[in-house]
Amino acid sequence: MKRKPILCLVGMMFVMAPSMLQAAKFWEKEPYTEWSAKDARKIITQSPWCYEYRWGNIGNIAGSVIWGDNSEREFTTIFRIAVYSSRTVRQAYIALIADGDQSKFEEYEEFVSKDYDEIVLAMTVDSVPRGLSSVFDLNAELQALRTPDLIHNTYLSSDDGKKVYLQEYIPPTPDGTGAKFVFANHLPDGLPFITPSTGKFRFQTKEFRIKEIDPQGQAEGIPVRATREFVDETRNLKTDVVSVDATFELKRMTVKGERDY
Repeated sequence: MKRKPILCLVGMMFVMAPSMLQAAKFWEKEPYTEWSAKDARKIITQSPWCYEYRWGNIGNIAGSVIWGDNSEREFTTIFRIAVYSSRTVRQAYIALIADGDQSKFEEYEEFVSKDYDEIVLAMTVDSVPRGLSSVFDLNAELQALRTPDLIHNTYLSSDDGKKVYLQEYIPPTPDGTGAKFVFANHLPDGLPFITPSTGKFRFQTKEFRIKEIDPQGQAEGIPVRATREFVDETRNLKTDVVSVDATFELKRMTVKGERDY
């Protein structure tokens, strides 16, 4: 098998909103060329191929007395890790690009149909409300990271006791698909990392330091830029260390009985 290059999908600047997954597996019932934008976003935000980690808090009643009604709003930073090497995930990206345009599906057919030798995970950062300063800070850190910064602390481990360390790191690309973490699908001795007996695999990487709203902390006088409703508003901030740790269940990452990772 030949290595599939990590592509930057031109023109893919889109907004991903969280949504609940439908009970029916639409990705098995309908070809991706017929997926709606809503369905495509479900694949890359909340599906077996995407792990979502939320870090933050919601204001309390005491905070409402001090700041007003807005203090009960949620202030959350969201990490999403998607299995980019999965064909289903790539189909979802193309469904968003094409938006029903069949010529676009044809243009990206090779990107969707080819297999990866590696396991590639993509990390994106979001927030509630949109535009929290923590997102800008984290994206700047992801842009600055390089492979040597991660090769000793970033790895995949399986439930049958195997582990592979990062092979390559690619900073976030302009297409909105996030930073890429590339792992070999074979161990140093040539044996496969994932076998038919593997039930799940786990992704772990470096810790990230983020600043979040602290409803009960001491005011630091730091402006928090968020949506228009909160522009230039000053809130208490606290700095936390976040460990990114995502587990994927292979039995759920299937399409018509075949694993897709």
